[in-house]
Amino acid sequence: MNFDIPHMLYHRLASFTPGLSAGQLESNVLLSVYITTGYIDRRMFSIMRKPIYDYCRGDIESKLRALPTLPTPSDPTLRKAQTLVRLGYPMIHLVNAFKLVAEGHWTIIRQENLHGAGAAQHKEHGRYGGKMHSSKTCLV
Repeated sequence: MNFDIPHMLYHRLASFTPGLSAGQLESNVLLSVYITTGYIDRRMFSIMRKPIYDYCRGDIESKLRALPTLPTPSDPTLRKAQTLVRLGYPMIHLVNAFKLVAEGHWTIIRQENLHGAGAAQHKEHGRYGGKMHSSKTCLV
């Protein structure tokens, strides 16, 4: 019999968190795990050193406003941002884009790793359903 123990656990824990459903709690926990493991993953340090990430922390708007006065960046995203700032593109949209860039890589590598683990598990255990694969893959 296929018991969805992690889901039962989220339901139990959600009973102690007013205003938060089991699904929301599970989603928050998994997001935190993905981000945390992304920070811990040694491969992330080379990504964090890339010039684009200098523009993703601190006073993003000031950094972007100074971008047109700098030499043409080697990073293609920064080159595009430089052009958009020069053209007068709304700064709020650029700032929000860089806030999103700041979070993208931290979650993507871990999810790709989990996808690979899930695919390998599905190959070996084809009779399990999607929830069981998701639960087991996240525990691996």
